[in-house]
Amino acid sequence: MTLTASQPHVRFVSSPHSRVVSEDARLVAQILGLSASQLAEELDGRTPAQLAMAHGVSPRIVVDALLARCMGRISCAVESGRISAEYGLEAFPRLARRTAARVHHQTW
Repeated sequence: MTLTASQPHVRFVSSPHSRVVSEDARLVAQILGLSASQLAEELDGRTPAQLAMAHGVSPRIVVDALLARCMGRISCAVESGRISAEYGLEAFPRLARRTAARVHHQTW
């Protein structure tokens, strides 16, 4: 797939949750001080953790930022009544494991 300057997010739209994946990519780009197109180019075949280390950023910072955003979404869902507070608390450990795995072991 070829990326165009007007659609740098296309690389990240590969899941049913494309909006969330695209938001994750934008957040990682912001942390690393990259544009979306630079991130797409530099991530080619590398994990976000590898890219973060290449830019002198601890992968833990990337994981923590992604988790903070997830917790914000969970809080909104609890406040709106879409999920219970108990479910929100139960979901956090799963999200933490999944987020760390995405950053450290999956290429985007």
